[in-house]
Formats: sequence, C-alpha cells, structure tokens
Amino acid sequence: MSVKDYLVLSSIICIIFFAIFHQLASRIITKSPDLRGKLYGFDFFEKRSIDIPNIQAIMSVVTVVNIQYFLYAKKNPKYVFFKNRKHPLFPNLDTSVAIYIVNKYKKLNLYISLQAIFGILFLFLGCMFLFY
Repeated sequence: MSVKDYLVLSSIICIIFFAIFHQLASRIITKSPDLRGKLYGFDFFEKRSIDIPNIQAIMSVVTVVNIQYFLYAKKNPKYVFFKNRKHPLFPNLDTSVAIYIVNKYKKLNLYISLQAIFGILFLFLGCMFLFY
C-alpha cells in the first residue's frame, strides 16, 4: 500500500471518531435541560426539540468558557467571564453560570475537545494527501 492509501484510511478513521464524539456531545446537550436553562435563562426548547445550530452554539460557548477558565480563571479566582458585555446568544451567561458549566459538564468538554482533535487531525491528513 502506498502512503496515500494510509492517509485515506487514517482520514476515514478520523471522520468516524469525529462523528462519534460529536454525537456523544450532542446527546449530552439534548438530554440536559439544566444546561440549556442555565444558558438561556429558561428552557427555550422545553416543548420542542433542539435544532442543530443551537447545539453547535452551545458547543462553541462551552468551548470558549472552558478555554477562558483554563487560561485565566483557574489561576485568578476573581476573574469575571464576559465582563465587558453580555454574550449575544446566551444573555444569562455570567461568571457563576460559567463556573457551573466548567465544574458540572466535564464530560461534555472532553467530548468537544476530542471532536476538535480528530477534526484538526482530519484537516492535517487532508493537507498531507494534497501535498504528498
């Protein structure tokens, strides 16, 4: 087998793991009205199912909160999340909600991080395929 064959197989495996971790993270978001209630201020999707753009928005805000916590708030306990302005999609998001999300949803952060790792690895393998 040539190197390009190995790159294609590795890309397929990366996409499969990306999809698995994306589904696991989506399942946690759809099954937890507590998380949606903390972010929106009320359970916006109480009587209907949550749609894909809102799942992606929640994943992105969980990622941003965890990165801010890791870089700043872990070392400085008086750090204020979103100090200058409110978050445009999630007006209820403040420091107490951010700390609650970081502490309670560690598995969600793990799934999102693994999804990001496999997504970046897929992009890297795609570039390697083009330039090899």
